[in-house]
Amino acid sequence: MKLTKADKAAIQNGDSNYLLNKGLHHFYDQDYEEALEYFQLSSAMGSARAVGLIGQCYLYGKGVPEETDIAFSYFRIAMDLGDVDSFYQIGKVYCDGEGVEQDRELGVYYYENGLAVLLENESLQEHFKHPDLFYELAVQKLLDGNTRSNLTASYKYLLIANMGYTLALKEGAYYLETAFEAVKDKMSDSVYDDVRSSVKKQFKEEYMIR
Repeated sequence: MKLTKADKAAIQNGDSNYLLNKGLHHFYDQDYEEALEYFQLSSAMGSARAVGLIGQCYLYGKGVPEETDIAFSYFRIAMDLGDVDSFYQIGKVYCDGEGVEQDRELGVYYYENGLAVLLENESLQEHFKHPDLFYELAVQKLLDGNTRSNLTASYKYLLIANMGYTLALKEGAYYLETAFEAVKDKMSDSVYDDVRSSVKKQFKEEYMIR
């Protein structure tokens, strides 16, 4: 790893966000080993997000050997620091049974704990930064049964996910296109016909969307 002058300045100034974002740039370019170096620097400065991303590298074998146990160790540290995405990652692993025994109840437990952390933030706009979490919550609510309350919550989560993916794509996160299409397809499901209009209205009022 060859540090640039900007990298060195960020290290001297304790700018963990700069190092995190540079790591993400390398990650999306599939330069995983370089990304991991930046995540490690950022995490050493206390970035919860960077700790969680190191966990993702181990979970999927990006720049390091695939090690679920090590990934979970990083996720748990990141969760203690309030990283919402790490709750999502562990929840997804258990819901899908990726490298662990499938346990949907435990997966949903982690999703809901991630949501609880997110709800502690007074800014509703922060919700849009976590579309993956809201999409999975929508799916799980639907699996719990077709009661009106479940359908209402599920469709609201889909609307949040849809907005989150829309904003991310506008910022150039084209790798999310497949997820965005999955949300749009789910939103058109006839199971939501009885609640769609009312939930959309409530969503626009709550999130102050025109």
